[in-house]
Amino acid sequence: MYSSQTQEALIIALARTIRSLTPALSLSILSTNVAHSDTRFAEAFDDLVESYQNEIFELRPLDATYAGKPEFNNKFEIGISPEVRQRTIVLESKYLKEVGAIMDSNLSFEDSFRAQEFAFYRSRGLEGLNYPDHLMPLQLFFGVPQELAHLASTTDAQPFSTVDDYIDWAERLRLSASWYEQATANYKLGLGSGITQPQIVAVKVTEALESIFPNDFVDSPFYMPILNLPADFSLSDRELITDLYAEIYNDVLMPAVNNLTTYLRTTYIKQTRTSIGLSEVDGGVGWYTFLVAASTGTQLSPQEIHDIGLSEVKRLTSEMSALLAAQYGELQFIEQISIARERLPFYKTEKGMIDDYRVAMAKYYENLASVFVLEHISLPNVSLIPAQFSSTAPAAVYRPDFDRSDGVDTAAFYLNPSISLPIHQRDSLILHETIPGHHLQSSTDPAWSGDDQYYGLESSVAFTEGWAMYAEGFGKEAGAYNSWEQNFGRLESLAFRAVRLVVDTGIHSKKWSYSKAVNYMLENTALSKEDVENEVLRYIADPAQALSYYMGMMEFQAQRRRATDALGKRFDIKSFHSDLLKYGNVPLPLVSDIVHHHIVTSSPAGNP
Repeated sequence: MYSSQTQEALIIALARTIRSLTPALSLSILSTNVAHSDTRFAEAFDDLVESYQNEIFELRPLDATYAGKPEFNNKFEIGISPEVRQRTIVLESKYLKEVGAIMDSNLSFEDSFRAQEFAFYRSRGLEGLNYPDHLMPLQLFFGVPQELAHLASTTDAQPFSTVDDYIDWAERLRLSASWYEQATANYKLGLGSGITQPQIVAVKVTEALESIFPNDFVDSPFYMPILNLPADFSLSDRELITDLYAEIYNDVLMPAVNNLTTYLRTTYIKQTRTSIGLSEVDGGVGWYTFLVAASTGTQLSPQEIHDIGLSEVKRLTSEMSALLAAQYGELQFIEQISIARERLPFYKTEKGMIDDYRVAMAKYYENLASVFVLEHISLPNVSLIPAQFSSTAPAAVYRPDFDRSDGVDTAAFYLNPSISLPIHQRDSLILHETIPGHHLQSSTDPAWSGDDQYYGLESSVAFTEGWAMYAEGFGKEAGAYNSWEQNFGRLESLAFRAVRLVVDTGIHSKKWSYSKAVNYMLENTALSKEDVENEVLRYIADPAQALSYYMGMMEFQAQRRRATDALGKRFDIKSFHSDLLKYGNVPLPLVSDIVHHHIVTSSPAGNP
């Protein structure tokens, strides 16, 4: 076991190593045209990835389930424990060194790119372990309790077809009780060391946990497998499974969960900090700077991103004001959006909303075949976010099909019934969440098609969310944004994400108060006060994540301009988009290498 000082030194040294290697690796990619794949490298890299995958799945068995590895379906590891964090440091360090040892400047683009991507994620993972997020274990949206509840739905990656499947899930649930015990210990350690969640977040994550774990088992999401027991199970098996699940829930899970929520309510919430910015905890300035780089894929400082946001908000609110002036007159922008909040219509029924989304989505799908390759891409199902998740969920959520090997697409586009969705947001939400946004990107991702064993082990928020924002820009091709209301929704979506650049950095690097953040959003978006408060809470709870949308979009737009300028009349937008997506969800800094390769291979004799 390393000492904490040795661990920190190792992480910093390795992070610096990969940063120094990255320009060299990029240069090897950029100097490569259409070289043939090195068979020896391919075999060595595949062996290395397989070995890494086998070892990392032991530490992250939930990821293994999503990757379609049934042998892990009854396993659970406590990722927030000191032991697992230590083992992760050793593992990531080992494979960062090993991938560097097999790199070769004469590799083909594809081989070199795969190795560089692998090294990038090992380095970023190591650097991230330098920060104590394990001392704030409950997350507002997609933490471990929420993930387990989703898996229990019987429509997610965890299989529930056979009796063995049900026994696997029972064992996994039993093991997961230790996570809540570790979370209690971590919260105590964080409170003692001054590394704490803001009080406003601590209250909300406690409420969210209690909603997932009601006192009565039959009211919990973990009862869903019982409701969906296969009809061919024998009566004795059905009774055995029902009794087993009830015993685990009541006698194993609930004591651990209740111990955690009791501590949070009686001690932690009363003593934790009332400040909301990450920079206000010890080491928080460096921590936030790291999160900004990880979320945006840039080396821009929080101040630089704040300034970009201010500039973009000014530009977009000016366009919105001009559009609203034609409807409501020449008023101050804050007056115009106040009128818009009152007059823009909302859906009257949940069924009417879902039906309208389905019709519009199908129409846009057909039209977008001119700019995106849509063959073999089916549309996702549109449904409502389950009630137990709706209180802390955003207005819309896309969930991909994590296993397409069965030929059945279970991807879903969820709308939040607890949030009153205005009709004018429909087009931007569809383009963002489905086609050509998240659904197209995930449907073409090798991670979920089995085309490559490595893809899918890691992901880039800036890539996925940046792509989805970029996708919103294809309204003309889709036949969307045809009314002034939908066009306002387009601008509102852009302004909303630009405002995030200002508010997130304001909270976490400039010590903005909660009220200042709320007021800035109210003054520059058409969101209701309730929606604004939910958004600000999200930015407080998940520092820098919201920056990924707009910064990622700007990178995709910049790379498209680059390819257009370089190729001129030879530029083919469908081919360009296909190449951008073919490597999966990659680190945003590596997108420029993909585009360079696209330019080279689309040019006569390979010369751009």
